[in-house]
Amino acid sequence: MMGPDLNWVPIYVRPGATDMRKQINGLALIAEEQMEHNRLSGALFLFCNRERCMLKALFWDGTGFAVFTKRLEQDRFPWPAGDLRH
Repeated sequence: MMGPDLNWVPIYVRPGATDMRKQINGLALIAEEQMEHNRLSGALFLFCNRERCMLKALFWDGTGFAVFTKRLEQDRFPWPAGDLRH
């Protein structure tokens, strides 16, 4: 698996900070319960830490989950601060 084709995959961003100690199970639970999306849908779920220097992406490829991590050494990710639905 090389990763999701971002031209065809829905992408969902979780606003605010996420505890980056969470791994596959914890992130999948957030996607399902807090973001209210099917974690097995094949969508890409994005999470960011409080300092906005680390990003995790959760993806289901049909056979299992993959988690991709990016950590910035300089600068910060632009990230929505809170729940945009309310």
